[in-house]
Amino acid sequence: MKKTQSTVDQNYDAVEVGQFDIQKVVNAYKNELGIDILRFVRESVLHVYACEQTGLRFYRGIDPGDGPFYGCLMKFDWYYIDWKWEHEVVKSLLTSSDHLLEIGCGNGGFLNGIREICPNSEGIELNDKAVEKSKSRGLKVNNNSLESLVEKKANTLDYIVSFQVLEHVQYPGAFLKSALLLLKSGGKLIVSVPNNDSFIRLDKFNTLNLPPHHMNLWDESSLTKVSEYLGTKPPQFHFEPLQEYHKKWYVSTMLDQQRQEIEKILPLLRGWFYRKTKKAYNEWVDLEQQNIKGHSIVAIFEKK
Repeated sequence: MKKTQSTVDQNYDAVEVGQFDIQKVVNAYKNELGIDILRFVRESVLHVYACEQTGLRFYRGIDPGDGPFYGCLMKFDWYYIDWKWEHEVVKSLLTSSDHLLEIGCGNGGFLNGIREICPNSEGIELNDKAVEKSKSRGLKVNNNSLESLVEKKANTLDYIVSFQVLEHVQYPGAFLKSALLLLKSGGKLIVSVPNNDSFIRLDKFNTLNLPPHHMNLWDESSLTKVSEYLGTKPPQFHFEPLQEYHKKWYVSTMLDQQRQEIEKILPLLRGWFYRKTKKAYNEWVDLEQQNIKGHSIVAIFEKK
């Protein structure tokens, strides 16, 4: 059984739990998104490991994406959505006296949406194109590193928020520890990540859930264990209900899963099953949409 150091902490062990053909990953990025990722490839196999102490699954074999990589993704309108479900969750917690930092603020959609109720907010972002867009909106956003801010702003912030960023970070333990250093006692670190206990766990070869885009696969259990590692209070969780723009993905994923099961028994029923079940699934999702766990989970860590 192959082992390596965990990306949460170098003193933790991780065991291999899966593999992907790297050439298949390279081809997927090229064919689906028009992006060449060869410069990030380090091995012939993409390994999936699980941290033995926290359960966090992570990848090895492809390095994380850089600024130009994310600049390529900006051409897709769906990549930086200005206002999302998790933004509304955090907005409801804020007051005008709070000092807030957003790590990985993209085009500044969230900061723009809270500027009236939380004027003492700023962001950092590594994608230079996104920084320019944020600044054009009059937002306080810079291409600073988290480490450089720790030197200047330790123990000064009420909130640090990071939406759909932690899954991109190669060493999330160090990242989260640095973020906590910026918070006052009682301050809150709020992260949203894809929930790999939701329907997306069934879409095992989703291109953007693989490196160089995503480096980690989070769920409620691994977030809880990481909270213990960080020494924060037990996290509070919010689960995203299935969003309208994810309905098609949800239905196709669930159909594919069930179709694979029925094909093991009666392969000739494939076409009939798909036609009949797709209609029923869409009708059911319309009725139960708010009760279905969607793409993301929000974890709120409070500094002791």
